[in-house]
Amino acid sequence: MKTLQNITTTLALAAFILASAVAFDTPAHAWTRKTTRSNAAGMSMTTTNTTTPTANGYQHNTTATTGSGATANRSATGYYDPVTKTWNKTVTNTGPAGNSATHTKTTKITP
Repeated sequence: MKTLQNITTTLALAAFILASAVAFDTPAHAWTRKTTRSNAAGMSMTTTNTTTPTANGYQHNTTATTGSGATANRSATGYYDPVTKTWNKTVTNTGPAGNSATHTKTTKITP
């Protein structure tokens, strides 16, 4: 009886380890969050955030829209370059009038 219990425990542990390995090996999925806020004066704003994993990093977009329809966007991309051992991030902000600004940052990763 003790041997059967040991075999059952071993098989359960092996199944758990295999399931964990498969779960961590699967690609991550994109997610989206949409939030609407209103104040006492009846003004509102809706913000939509979407993040998508990429091969070496991510793509993140945010759109904010007021109740009157004015929209602003923020787009950020980050990725790791294993050849140069750098983390690269580019952010572009676009205002309601269409004016935009882009910021790029590169960080050297040292052991």
